[in-house]
Amino acid sequence: MTPIRRVIALLLVSMHHSVAAVCDCAEVASLEATLHSVVATLARYEARIATLEGRHFSTGTSGDYNGDRTHNPDVLLAKRRELVETGVATRISGESITVDTLYVEGAIFYKGWKMPDINTFAPTPLPTASPTPGPTEVPKSCAAFYSESATNIDGFYTIEVSGVTVTVWCSFSTEYAWRIGVIATSSIAAYPSYVDGPTYQSICAAHGYPFAGRRVAQSTEAWIAQKRMLWDSNHALKTAGWPTGMGSLVMPLWKINSGATVVSIYDNVEAILPPSSVGDRCDSGSGNPTCGYYFSNGWSSDDFSAPDPEDFAAATYISCIGSEEG
Repeated sequence: MTPIRRVIALLLVSMHHSVAAVCDCAEVASLEATLHSVVATLARYEARIATLEGRHFSTGTSGDYNGDRTHNPDVLLAKRRELVETGVATRISGESITVDTLYVEGAIFYKGWKMPDINTFAPTPLPTASPTPGPTEVPKSCAAFYSESATNIDGFYTIEVSGVTVTVWCSFSTEYAWRIGVIATSSIAAYPSYVDGPTYQSICAAHGYPFAGRRVAQSTEAWIAQKRMLWDSNHALKTAGWPTGMGSLVMPLWKINSGATVVSIYDNVEAILPPSSVGDRCDSGSGNPTCGYYFSNGWSSDDFSAPDPEDFAAATYISCIGSEEG
């Protein structure tokens, strides 16, 4: 019998002998009944505690005890976290318990489980949600890939133009950074009916080349960059063996003043053309409104020399080369 039950029992005996000879008081009887109820309740909890005292929870079941025991502190702490955080209902001696915690002789019974000392328990922190990564920003120009301190390699790069992702050829091998695109005329519905610069420029802009023709008229660097693109990208004109004597590629130039002057489609600046090794150097008149690769002279040479410029009426491809620098 626990000390508290012993004290209550002595109190009941004392009360019974003291008041029985004086009166049969209803209040004393009620108090005596209450004390008996308290003693009965304590007895029930003592029985439960006696069943559980000195035990640890079983690792073989979840919720009830069996004969197995564990003193592994890691296992105890893990089970404690599970019970404290999830509130899993458990049972004591097959009987449901309604209180969440019972403090008995320094140990803690949480819904029926005997736990390590509460001071050793730290709730498992909730995982911190990782921020959802935003979409990777696509560069807006070839210049975004250029570095003063690194080797800049000509090649195809993906950029964003007016909200649309396009793949372009970026050239860093000459004086300017060039954005180059070569479009097959078979994919252009109106070709070859157009002969004017604005129409040519609008076609290039629709394909991601709004600067087509910029700085092309000022020097022969654009011709070299365009030639190198055909070589280094293994373009179909190269794999076809460099066709000659036919319109193969139009540079972003056109003729004004009745075919007397070749200008850039970007700003109508008169073009400085490479020397012509054969033919007429784009000056045969308005009947041949375009200027570019007709004879393979220079184009078929794997070097950095300027290729031959010639004029003609129509071609297999058009170039949308332009400098990203103003």
